[in-house]
Amino acid sequence: MKFLIGVVGNTLVFHTGTSGSIPEWGAFSKIPKWSNDELKIIRVERVDEIEYGSIDCSIRFNVLIDYPRPLVFNNGNGVVSGDRIIQNGTLSIYQIRHIVPVGNNSLSFQAYDYTNYQYSYPVYINKTNYVIAQCDQFPSNVKFVSKQDKWVSFSGFANPFHWIKLLNPINLDSNKGFSNYEFLCQVPEPYGCLFYPVPSNGNQKRNYFLIVYISPTSNTPFNPAFNVLVKSKQGTTVFSSTFDGLKDPTNPPMQVLNFQSFPPINSILNFGEMTNHVTFQTQILNNKNTLTSISRENGDDMIQNQLIPLVGSTSNATFIGMTEFTTAPQILKMHLQIIDNQGAKRIGGDISINSKVKDPNAYFDNFMGTSIVNETNLGPRYIYHTNVKFDTSYNPEMIIIFGDTFANEDNFLPFPYGISNGTIPLHSVSISSATNGFYSGGLSCFRNGDHSISALISIIDPINTDSNDVVISKVELFSLSFDKVLIRVHANDDVSGIKYFDVYRFKIQNSDLVWGNPMNGVYEAIAEILFYPTFKTIPIISFDFGGNDRAINSDNPIIDTNFNKIPNFPTFDYIKDKKLDPFNFTSFSFKFNDIDVSNQPFNNTLCFGLSGADKKMVPQFFLLFSPTNSKQFDTDKPFIGAWDPLKNQFCIDFIIPARIFTGEISYIIYFSPFIYDRGYIATSVGSAAQLRVTSNYADQLPPIITELNSYPSTNVIVDGEKTIGWDLRIEDLTNGLLSAEFNITSEYDLNPITIKLTPINLISGNDKSGIYQLRFSVSPNCRSQSFRISSAKLTDTQGHFGVTPSTYNFNPFIKFLVSNQLKINITCPNGNNDNESPILNSFKSSLVSIDVGQFKESRIVVFNFTTSDSGSGISLRHNPTVYLKKPNSDMVSCQSKLLSYTNGLANYSCSIELPYGFGSHDVLLVSIYGIVDNQLNMNGYSSFDLKSLGFQYSLLTTFSDKPVLESTSSITNQATTLTIYGHKFGIDSSKIILQVDYINGQGWKNTSVSFYAGIVLITDSITPTSTPFYVRVIVNNIISNPILVKPTLVPTQCNYQVDQTIISKWINSEIYPYLQASITIKNNGVKPIKAFSFMMDNIDQIWGVTITSGTIYSLPSWNPTINPGNDYTFGYILRGTDVGQLTNVVVDCS
Repeated sequence: MKFLIGVVGNTLVFHTGTSGSIPEWGAFSKIPKWSNDELKIIRVERVDEIEYGSIDCSIRFNVLIDYPRPLVFNNGNGVVSGDRIIQNGTLSIYQIRHIVPVGNNSLSFQAYDYTNYQYSYPVYINKTNYVIAQCDQFPSNVKFVSKQDKWVSFSGFANPFHWIKLLNPINLDSNKGFSNYEFLCQVPEPYGCLFYPVPSNGNQKRNYFLIVYISPTSNTPFNPAFNVLVKSKQGTTVFSSTFDGLKDPTNPPMQVLNFQSFPPINSILNFGEMTNHVTFQTQILNNKNTLTSISRENGDDMIQNQLIPLVGSTSNATFIGMTEFTTAPQILKMHLQIIDNQGAKRIGGDISINSKVKDPNAYFDNFMGTSIVNETNLGPRYIYHTNVKFDTSYNPEMIIIFGDTFANEDNFLPFPYGISNGTIPLHSVSISSATNGFYSGGLSCFRNGDHSISALISIIDPINTDSNDVVISKVELFSLSFDKVLIRVHANDDVSGIKYFDVYRFKIQNSDLVWGNPMNGVYEAIAEILFYPTFKTIPIISFDFGGNDRAINSDNPIIDTNFNKIPNFPTFDYIKDKKLDPFNFTSFSFKFNDIDVSNQPFNNTLCFGLSGADKKMVPQFFLLFSPTNSKQFDTDKPFIGAWDPLKNQFCIDFIIPARIFTGEISYIIYFSPFIYDRGYIATSVGSAAQLRVTSNYADQLPPIITELNSYPSTNVIVDGEKTIGWDLRIEDLTNGLLSAEFNITSEYDLNPITIKLTPINLISGNDKSGIYQLRFSVSPNCRSQSFRISSAKLTDTQGHFGVTPSTYNFNPFIKFLVSNQLKINITCPNGNNDNESPILNSFKSSLVSIDVGQFKESRIVVFNFTTSDSGSGISLRHNPTVYLKKPNSDMVSCQSKLLSYTNGLANYSCSIELPYGFGSHDVLLVSIYGIVDNQLNMNGYSSFDLKSLGFQYSLLTTFSDKPVLESTSSITNQATTLTIYGHKFGIDSSKIILQVDYINGQGWKNTSVSFYAGIVLITDSITPTSTPFYVRVIVNNIISNPILVKPTLVPTQCNYQVDQTIISKWINSEIYPYLQASITIKNNGVKPIKAFSFMMDNIDQIWGVTITSGTIYSLPSWNPTINPGNDYTFGYILRGTDVGQLTNVVVDCS
């Protein structure tokens, strides 16, 4: 039965149902009167490429619709979703997704007016045959082939066991997209598998990864031989491969000895205090083919937490493994197992470790005091000055959030920021913020941490309202190099103003304005992008001061209803135009694949070619030689390579440290726009990607503390001046200790006592195993407290380091994680019993306003202040910190220096050089924290507190249009191209002049510009010179600061390159810095280097060269010549902090 409920155009819309579903007549009174507004489709654009499908395709269309109100799209008849992505008046672009069968399809949709959503029977709008969609049938002869026969294995800490193959399709158009569900992989239990296209910077699908892993939850016996299948959705096998990843059991059988857990089994660990993971150590004999792991009983999908050999040889090695606590409280239940092609074999019993929250009964006063006042001294934008105060105990994870329904301001609390009046275990927090006139609703404060609460500050009625998003009129992307992109955004918000843009993991702020102001301006920033995954362009989210935000989808980045879009990354277009395949290597080879590092480091070179690659691409090589250090990749600098015209390849020179465990070394190559893991490359080029090392006796284990005793005991009564600390033995039996650093704090004092050690500080023993002392003094005018070593870093001579506290880093204190020797409790019977916090007596700033668009010399503000304490006196070890904070919580700070201490009055000063544009078009709130007395009572003052005392509490900012130069690229004495970086170059190239002064008496010379932007200039017209020269710019007749450029000299007769690499650094007697480095002389020319001599100062030791006389060094008699394309390496030790400079170089290529 049908009931007519509306008419849309020429379409009758009925409600259908049985007699039992007939609505009562009263229900029809709720049906709205139908508007005469007609839905008009203006334009349709397909989003996806033409797709393959075995049965159907998922296809999206952007549809420009003229209709005055929002629309809701009805699912069904192939429509999956319809979302509005852009609106301008009555025009809106909706992205509508359809599932369509194979072939050509005429598509329709059904929608209804969102204003009728509340009614039971809304009026539907039907649009039929609005677009034709093509879905191509998968070819019946599709197959996949593997580039290599062998399965490539992956393993490591926090990296599940898995094996991988790289497959290429046959008879598929790589430009046509399709669903990942069109193909499925099949393996028997207990294995699992994944099959997916390799991200290739767009929709081109040339390469596929097939991954096999082992499920730890399956009880199915292992099948030593099976086929891995890939099948189409119709069930056709398109690839088959015999799995060979697991090997036969070791013969003679493997033996596991001396298994240890740190902390010990069944112990309880304070989460985050010493470590966030459990470390396992065991000795294994005859382990050549077997995989070893710690199995966690938590439902992991893949077997992981491997044990890694670090010390010894393949026949007798020490293995280390780690398992992380992800939270607290938590109970980790684990067991040790070995895995070969006969299955997973459990060894030993259960391992159970508990983590707990430190100080779960931390005090917290539920009362949160808040204040808000109207303000006239925070500039034109901010009209409210807010402050929050509450009592608490210290929590480094605490965040204070000011917010309303539109936006949040997150205040992270770096110590001692926010601490006011009290001690670390119990104090007040006082933090201020500023609120603009567009803020509306309930202004609240939320505190997270051990005790999360929120409090209402005030109900604010906005003085102004802004319901409109930022209007982005244009986005431009310019390639500066393959890993650097200049982003230019044209935008306006003429009501509340632009606050910032969230662009590819960083912010573009008002300090990035190159023209205009936050109401209407042009912004520029440089993004460094080493790896382009699947997106074609940059995502942008805009925020204004009215609380509005709008995201532009990076997958379909439409800016406006004219279908203007954010352009593709220039590199993406290059990949598409050149059909650049990340795995289409034309060559790939190490100079040496097999290397013996038993006794010393080894110099090696990697060269490779990639079809279609530009010679300007820059390869970066990271050697992952220290598997216990998850932070190594973040802290180590890569080896940088370049195009070698003689070899017609990209080449990278690198050094392998000594005593790496026998086997393959892992590495990563950044070759923007691609990134490669060693295993990924092996799937393409096979064994050529293997970097194999041999060590008679390896040592990749960082230094470890094997003895620890508090001095003079764990409990000390301080009834006079006392020296306390620890005696400890540090062992690194093969490489030896290079350096160690310890930071000592207490529950009342987080300002660390830092003690640095090198083998010079030995009490007894040697650098392989030695006794060291940590000592510091405490006075009788102290507070009773417990000292502990809160952080430490120990490094050996090959760069392996351990840290405390640790998360997936080796912890040098693993033997003492629950030891009673970690803390020294002091009792101070003669302490002052002072419980009053020190006070701020005076506070002055050198400026009340600052131009943050000036040269850096003019962006300095100086603070002078005095403090006092009537009880125990000011602590001279603790220097207060002054903060300048933007209302969005970004801040800069300076730690003060004590100028004098007279009659109980401490006089301090500190200066801050503001970053360019910091706080532009904004206001900076001034605060000071970290005022400490000798009884460790603390105090601090928010901007609100400073105002109440009559002190300066804000710093107003201006932002001039003066052009400012920051830096330039490097240039040789033969080159003509120079890149200049700076600010406020404007957007009109006719208004800018680049000038060069070659310091030759001819003054400034106008120089042409080949690339122009608001923050970057490139010129190709530098006159080659070997002497320094100055550059400057003139914009709208305003002259910038000059920058001195020093060309790098390139020899005219011989073309050679000198590379220096620091091997290690240390401090002798805590006074004299030393370093060990290697020098590689590479002949890049076409003639042999027959002689090479130089001078270098401060040499302590040097090897691999001949000492001609005094400090003149030359090539040795056994290697007097360096032929074209070859190199020679030698080493030295010097006193200093940086590599030595080769002077008076004499080269003969005649």
